[in-house]
Amino acid sequence: MQYKRSFLSSLLLAACHAATSPRDAPKADIAANVTVLFSAAVAGALEPCGCSPDQRGGVYRAAALIDRVRAEVPGALYLEGGDLLFESAKIPDVKRDQAKWKAETLAATAKLERLTALSIGERDRAEGDDFLSKQLLPIAATTNLYDAGGVRVGVATGAEASTLAAQNKALRDGHARLTLLVAHASVSRAQALASAAAAAGFDAILAGHADDPQEQQNVAIAQTAIPVFAVEGRGQSLLRLDFVLPPSGSPGAILLGGEAARAEMLKALDVRIAAEREKLPSAKEPLRSLVAAKIADLEKRRAMAASAKEEVPVDRVTVRATFTRLEKGLPESAAAHALIDAYNNKVTMYNIEAAKALPAKCQVEEKDAATYVGAQSCRECHADAYAFWKTTPHANAYAKLEKVNKQFSLDCVGCHVVGWQRASGPCRIDKPKALGLADVQCESCHGAGSLHVADPPAHLEDVDVPQSRCMQCHEAENSPHFNFATYRPRIIGPGHGQPMVAPKP
Repeated sequence: MQYKRSFLSSLLLAACHAATSPRDAPKADIAANVTVLFSAAVAGALEPCGCSPDQRGGVYRAAALIDRVRAEVPGALYLEGGDLLFESAKIPDVKRDQAKWKAETLAATAKLERLTALSIGERDRAEGDDFLSKQLLPIAATTNLYDAGGVRVGVATGAEASTLAAQNKALRDGHARLTLLVAHASVSRAQALASAAAAAGFDAILAGHADDPQEQQNVAIAQTAIPVFAVEGRGQSLLRLDFVLPPSGSPGAILLGGEAARAEMLKALDVRIAAEREKLPSAKEPLRSLVAAKIADLEKRRAMAASAKEEVPVDRVTVRATFTRLEKGLPESAAAHALIDAYNNKVTMYNIEAAKALPAKCQVEEKDAATYVGAQSCRECHADAYAFWKTTPHANAYAKLEKVNKQFSLDCVGCHVVGWQRASGPCRIDKPKALGLADVQCESCHGAGSLHVADPPAHLEDVDVPQSRCMQCHEAENSPHFNFATYRPRIIGPGHGQPMVAPKP
């Protein structure tokens, strides 16, 4: 493509220019500190939808945190590992316009946050290279040199073992004191690359790809030849890496645990000790002696961990990793909020206008197929179940969207109404309430109910609803603490999995 020949080539030239800048190469005869902020696999996520109080994420929280770190460390670098702009590499036509506006908003917030470099992933190219180039993001070439507060840092991209030696040599020849491989690869692939990257002279690997960004967790692996890091997907966490560079020494960073890691270890040991102590009163010999020995061993390990002093090598690069989960209560950037508010308003106006060309209900293609009738029809025979449902959060699901002005967002509406854009369900985003199909109703879980209403008790799609049905909406990002075993009882009540209320005498 022309874009690959011209646009990327110009970026490579810019990277080379950084290496041959008139500035003197930073001196390597003194110790130095470098801070790197890392995010990856954001996958088009601007902010939590707001339907659950424990959701994480929000570029306004990330922006505020980046600003705070840069106030503390003015030379801090901010790297994106790829798959920033779009949720998937293929965008459904019905969501294309909204997805593009979201990508443009993400690009604008990245520039607001003074992004150092983006390593391109396949999700960033979902709308083609021309769209990507128009976002004017600082896209990383295969080798790049950056000034981190007077310390030259080299960043290589890619995930091919055969090119690593040449890439690192180019960076070290450009006087890079720290070299990082931002690999657009999964954690397992990055681990497999670690030995080759260490042999090539890199200090650490940042893994930038996740097959399912919602499932990607925060990872810091010290057991490989060089440390491997990955950050929680969908913009739910931000990783801070603080490197200390010795005046001289061998490449390959040593991951230090730090006080946070020590506290986590002590907490885990306390939990295990308490669990073993609970066994003692009822334990009989020889089990009692075994349990007592186990407790003594755990207490010894805890004492050693509490008193241990971390050994910091003087001739190796060291790094401490801090993962910050972007949770409610953290500071938020007003400038980033303004960008998102503008996006939300644009989406609302567009989707309302576009809905006018659609029928209120989606067409039913199959003859004699069940259609959606709404919870009011169920109420006639299931009065107790209906009354109990009205007390559950499911009965207020649409109101939650209205509260955060997301009822006209294609990203959100499907989990807050019945049968969204399915046969006989709402086709227009402005019609669920008028059709009596707003909220998570009976048919959201049990399937379209017209045939059941006409001929009970037959024709229900699912009487005992499987966990997989719930997890279509209660997935990791939108419902971080969802547990089928503990959530299901919350929607079980009289006439709905429990005996009906006895009539009053």
